[in-house]
Amino acid sequence: MPALLGPGLVRLGLAMMVLVEHLSRFEIGSLAVMVFFTLSGYWVMRMFDESYRHMPRPLTTFYVSRFLRVWLLYVTVFLAAMAVLWGLGRYDPATWAALPILGVATHDRDIIGIAWSLDIELQFYALLPLLWAVAARLRDGAGWGLLALATLLLSAFSWVLLYRTGITLVTVYLPLFVAGAAIHLLRLRASSRLALLSVGAFVLAAVVVYLTPEARQLLIYGTDNPNHNKLFALLWAITLLPFVAWNVHQPSGPVDRHMGNLSYAIYLVHFPMIIAGRELVGRDLSDPEKLVVLVGAPVLALALYLLVDRRYERLRRRVVRALKTLPPPRRAAIIPIESAPMRESDSVQ
Repeated sequence: MPALLGPGLVRLGLAMMVLVEHLSRFEIGSLAVMVFFTLSGYWVMRMFDESYRHMPRPLTTFYVSRFLRVWLLYVTVFLAAMAVLWGLGRYDPATWAALPILGVATHDRDIIGIAWSLDIELQFYALLPLLWAVAARLRDGAGWGLLALATLLLSAFSWVLLYRTGITLVTVYLPLFVAGAAIHLLRLRASSRLALLSVGAFVLAAVVVYLTPEARQLLIYGTDNPNHNKLFALLWAITLLPFVAWNVHQPSGPVDRHMGNLSYAIYLVHFPMIIAGRELVGRDLSDPEKLVVLVGAPVLALALYLLVDRRYERLRRRVVRALKTLPPPRRAAIIPIESAPMRESDSVQ
């Protein structure tokens, strides 16, 4: 595997895959989101373990930090998109339901296009203390095996609930988050050879699906039922777990970390840009116009990252430092897991 394939570059590539899906006939964006969920399970668990659990008020600090990291940039893009749509005469008051993010995965009033995945992400943050408490009591492989089985059964039940009621819960995608968390907690590492085999299995699965006429629509255009597309993407993403276990341990310098940070801005701005373009021309975008968006969305995201997101990040860090000075509560809120504290990496978001 290439030595320069750092975690930030992979996250940037996943964000671009979501952009490509929204501009083309290739159903690869849902896959990218599923891999993002696994990466989130790893980075958030690692960040909490190495940084926040040693603070006087770990949960308070963690939740405030996550809120500032996710919601501030989201609400900036959300309000800008609402203003643009209002100017184009397409204002819909019902869209304000997406402002708090939570619930978007179910009610689907999403002018950002990907806010449903942020809703799932926030639900995972809410479950993190429970997952941490369970992991603290797992002493052997049998315990982790029972956790894996319980996670799969809960996910299967949640998929049934989703298909029957349309309610989307984090438990639908919980196996991906738990897999990412386990990579950190169990110190799982994959060799470059295993990572390469993982990518090979991923490509082979895509070839088999493409060559199967009844299943080809899962890769091209997608099925009429978005739940089918997401379920397939989840199963497809599982083939990449060894690659993820390899990639998260690769070196990540300043440039790689900036690319990873930029991925969130691209993730947020690209779909409103596509919608605004369609409204301006009064039709679907032509291929040259899609090319303009393909190039323009990362450029706009870069400006947003440099001018806005980095300021939000400095604010987040100041708030976290201030919370560190608060006196600790009388009782510890977190069950400790033996692990050497480490400085929070800039690549952890």
